Amino acid sequence: MLYTTRTLSLCFLLFLGQTVQADTVFLNNGDRISGTITTMQKSELKLATPYSEITIPWADIKNIDSDKSITVELTDGSQLKGQLVQTNQGLGIKSTSLTSPVPLNFNNISAINPPAISNDAVVTGGVHIGGSKSSGNTDNQEFHGDAEIIARAGNNKFSAGIQYNQVANDGKESSNNLHIFSQYDHYFMPKWYASLFTTFTKDRFQDLNSRTAFGAGIGHEVWDTKLSFLALEAGVAYTVEDYNEGTDREFIAGRWAVDYNYWILEDRLQFFHDHEGLVSFEDFSDVYIRSHTGFKLPVYEGFELLAQFDFDYDTKPSAGKKNDDMRYIIGAGYSW
Repeated sequence: MLYTTRTLSLCFLLFLGQTVQADTVFLNNGDRISGTITTMQKSELKLATPYSEITIPWADIKNIDSDKSITVELTDGSQLKGQLVQTNQGLGIKSTSLTSPVPLNFNNISAINPPAISNDAVVTGGVHIGGSKSSGNTDNQEFHGDAEIIARAGNNKFSAGIQYNQVANDGKESSNNLHIFSQYDHYFMPKWYASLFTTFTKDRFQDLNSRTAFGAGIGHEVWDTKLSFLALEAGVAYTVEDYNEGTDREFIAGRWAVDYNYWILEDRLQFFHDHEGLVSFEDFSDVYIRSHTGFKLPVYEGFELLAQFDFDYDTKPSAGKKNDDMRYIIGAGYSW
């Protein structure tokens, strides 16, 4: 009987020790969950419990106690190692090298236990085709095609793409334009990068033989979560415009770009918008903008449907040409 009592006591102490030695997450609604913190990325904390690994939105967390040392990455790219604890000022981190816990701001934490940066390239991209054709009383033909590829390895990313549009009515072409771009980004901080870019545009019905722009800039990923992404860029571009009949031009321009997408229904319906703008430093009223806005509807294993609206705007087009061009695109494609 004595042996049995001692055995039960030992088991109880072991169980108690396992219970105490756990990370605790305190939620804004007053609940708390115990387990082992595995990682936090894209504003989601993953916590391993005895039953399964659960995901907790970072915005729902009030405080954290960690049983063992973890790595905390801040928005400025710096990292701290230690235990997360509660302090009078809120969340803090302590370690053997610190005399007292250092307060942390929840908003300044970008990741917990981030994965090591891999030098293996990760390649993503997509191809879309859309268009229509009718004959009889109305002879109409429309075609749209675009492709993009993005390769990232470590702190470096390369992207390139092409888009082509053509429209013909009653055998007479009314639209024909081509746009090609490439860009190299180097991340010098987790969400900040320096970029080199070049673009080429040709539009037969805008009297534009070519518009070539190349330059450099700075970009910032404002959001990068499972549901949404937003990146902003600003820079300077040397621009050369070659017109068929109009006056050719060369000038330095300021460049800005926006890239945004949001899953309205996760993995079911995505809204996207991106645009690029150039403004001449010689004449600030000389502005050119290209934009794409629409929805993607994943169907099966990377195949998706596309509904897109393109809007191009030039404040100073060639003589006799309109300022704007609009295109409505329905198509299908594949992304990987």
